[in-house]
Amino acid sequence: MSLADSILAATALLHRQLLVTRNKADFTHVAGLEIINPFPQSGAE
Repeated sequence: MSLADSILAATALLHRQLLVTRNKADFTHVAGLEIINPFPQSGAE
């Protein structure tokens, strides 16, 4: 996980907010972090 990703995750956790990202894989190991991907899967257009 990059420093930028770590800061994003920590900020979302601190403020008890969802993390909205297309890159869910980098954040799945963060305990207590709720992640959503609002973008459709590739090729679903």
